[in-house]
Amino acid sequence: MKNVRNIVMGEYIVTDNEYDAITTFVGSCIALYIYDQKRRITGAAHIALPTCKNGNKSEKGKYADLAIESILEIMEKKGSNIKELNIKLAGGAQIFTSSSSELFNIGRNNINAVKNILNDKGIRIVAEDLGGNYGRHITFNLNTFELIIKSTKGVMKTI
Repeated sequence: MKNVRNIVMGEYIVTDNEYDAITTFVGSCIALYIYDQKRRITGAAHIALPTCKNGNKSEKGKYADLAIESILEIMEKKGSNIKELNIKLAGGAQIFTSSSSELFNIGRNNINAVKNILNDKGIRIVAEDLGGNYGRHITFNLNTFELIIKSTKGVMKTI
């Protein structure tokens, strides 16, 4: 792929075919890809935390609630219908295994937040690779809508 865009933690984008692929690397974070296959519009986010509790809305991509809302708003302005969107997710690992504290279970908290928000909006998740205790290199192909995942354990899969 020749035109690849990497997103970093806390970043989100919406594109209508300016790129061939969107990449990122996640551990406890969630790589979220929302796509409108019919209109060829894709939103992507590298979500670090479940909700924005401090009111700092300048970092919308960092939080599940703000990132998803921001992406959907832009996609709707570009002509997408929420009911026609599909989602692919990866990440949400339990990286810190030395503590059973809920505070350190960021991966599970991120998974639950993202799934609850999407469920409330009626948007279907078509594929996911979530949990575990390892990082993932993610590539979302905007031409085929395939999510290619290479784990830090050496496993590769396409969903």
